[in-house]
Amino acid sequence: ISTLKKEEGVHIVVALTHVHTHQDELLVKSIPEIDLVLGGHDHDPVSFQSLNSTLVLKCGQNGYWVGQVDLDVEYEVMMMTLQEEKVINGGIPEQRIKQDSVQIYPSWYMHSTRRVSNDPMIDNIVLKYRTKANEELMNSIKDEKEDEPFLHGLELDDTLATIVQPLNHHDDDGGGGGSVIVPLDTRSAEVRRRETTSGNLIADAMLSYYFDFMNDNTDNNERSTPYTTTMTTTNKETMDIDVLAMINGGFIRGDRLYPIDTTTTITLFDILEELPFPRTCTLLDIADTHLLDGLEQQLSSIPTASGAFPHVSNNVRLVYNPKAKVGSRIVRMSVNGCVVERGKGKMYRIIVTDFVASGGDGCSAWCFGLNPLICNDTNDDDGGSDETISNKEDGDGGRLQHGNKRLKFVQRKISTIVIGYLRSKREIALKLEGRVATCT
Repeated sequence: ISTLKKEEGVHIVVALTHVHTHQDELLVKSIPEIDLVLGGHDHDPVSFQSLNSTLVLKCGQNGYWVGQVDLDVEYEVMMMTLQEEKVINGGIPEQRIKQDSVQIYPSWYMHSTRRVSNDPMIDNIVLKYRTKANEELMNSIKDEKEDEPFLHGLELDDTLATIVQPLNHHDDDGGGGGSVIVPLDTRSAEVRRRETTSGNLIADAMLSYYFDFMNDNTDNNERSTPYTTTMTTTNKETMDIDVLAMINGGFIRGDRLYPIDTTTTITLFDILEELPFPRTCTLLDIADTHLLDGLEQQLSSIPTASGAFPHVSNNVRLVYNPKAKVGSRIVRMSVNGCVVERGKGKMYRIIVTDFVASGGDGCSAWCFGLNPLICNDTNDDDGGSDETISNKEDGDGGRLQHGNKRLKFVQRKISTIVIGYLRSKREIALKLEGRVATCT
């Protein structure tokens, strides 16, 4: 950039970025020659000037705000003396400019688009692409229809489930009761900061998918009890292992607060729009210490909103202190009512997305977990290969050792898992249960 300004006659440098705010701060600190940063990635509007006066402007998400920047630029041209001209330029009069001194004074505004009427011409263009996008949405589940009967005949507007609004009861000071009606909430500002009904719903669907699989593929006397399953160790012994599920808030993209009434429904279109990423679920067998470390990393950006924020299944309770040092925020965590303790060597099985399993969002502790799935091309008897599937490996899944059997486990897309869960339930009660809670 220094070369551009000194030798190429560039006066103003604008950086277009799509990184976290703290990375924009690092950028302008490292390269002070940048005059203006127009950023993305963060879902809330942000503007600030760095110590060297570089303006950073980020307009949030979905066109809710439009940013405007005016730059007042002052140029000061310094001319060479006659002696400098003879020495440096060989006496050529046209090159008597010594340097340009540029001073930039920015003004900026953030305009809300809330009350801006749609342009009819733009609406027609949007409709054209919306129609095409809807076709692509249906195509996204086309391949899975053959394997999943519940997808047969589904159209985008078909209802998957009706939201039954429960009452969240709580006591005030030990006396009297109170109640709160909770809506389905997928707003980005919420799913990236705290427990939400949408995060709870998806995590529960993932856990349910695993246990439906286990119970559909085992004999009655081998069936898993709720939230606990049996795993086979390397020496062919069996042990019970607690199972949980986690979805990161950034996976939820609809940014909606669904209405609160007795007729609120969730359609196929809603789920495909809320969960557009074609990510699959995967399994990790992970030790207590690494489980806690992974969740610490998921919580590390709080109070800043982060797509890493964890939403957990209903058999998990996690309490953390957002003001504590990063890496030491979890005060206590329990799975199936039992406290998770560091260094005890206890193993857990967690259902997550393949993105999380491979250390996405910088949460590298999950990479210490082992995928218990064995490659699909192995034999079902003890003579088969025991090559396991990498956490970073895409595919249809593998085989899960259960006693003397190897059960074929399909790593379904999260959206498909949620669709199946809703269709099986037909009615969904939403609750905020303090699964991920704060303390000071």
